[in-house]
Amino acid sequence: MTLLKKEAYDLRSQYLKLMLIVTCTFLVVFLLFVFGDGIYRGYVETRFSIGNIFLWGGMLLAPFQLYKRYNHKIYGVNYFMLPASQTEKWLSMFFYCVIVTPVVIVLTVTLIDLCLYPFYPWVEKSLWFTDSNPFPAFNKSLFDALIIFFAVQSMLFLGNISFKRAKVQKTILAIIIFMVANIAFVGILVKLSGITNMPPMHGISFEFEEFSGILQIFKTINYLIAPVGLWIVSFMKMKEQQL
Repeated sequence: MTLLKKEAYDLRSQYLKLMLIVTCTFLVVFLLFVFGDGIYRGYVETRFSIGNIFLWGGMLLAPFQLYKRYNHKIYGVNYFMLPASQTEKWLSMFFYCVIVTPVVIVLTVTLIDLCLYPFYPWVEKSLWFTDSNPFPAFNKSLFDALIIFFAVQSMLFLGNISFKRAKVQKTILAIIIFMVANIAFVGILVKLSGITNMPPMHGISFEFEEFSGILQIFKTINYLIAPVGLWIVSFMKMKEQQL
């Protein structure tokens, strides 16, 4: 609890800055629609995507932004010397990156959206659970979005802990390698299953209705097994650095 309180105090300015950026962006976008052509519905149709973009950006950047000094040759030593175990440090990092950051973003976006709602009362009040946004790729419930963010963030979390220099670049490279391996894995599953006719392409994704078994395996690995495994590896990595 002591470490959580200390980091809450240390990170307060970054969260306030994040809330200010989110608020200003929503207001600017709204005003651009209002004074641009007066079509309020344009803002209504994009608000869900804007909220998701902030949720994506906030969660994905959280490990590097909130704990960018981890592994630093000077500040990293100070963090290492804090009177807390590596387990407590890992739990604190997990708490602020995975729980606090999305909660702050979701509450901020929701509050701003509620404040602007009187200007477009003809649409549904729900922001996160709407199906009316124009981008099918973002057409997910908040829970579905958070599952994906959780999976991706596990790689970024581990990258921030593992790399000392060029953390972002090396982590992105690792993610690209992981994606290539994923594609190869799906190709192997398709080949082993004996499928000869690939499903049609829609945008950048395949329609997998006919291949529910393969899709289920793919989702289980990417959204459950791999993320949990990466979180465990990151925990073991911090424990190892303590020795």
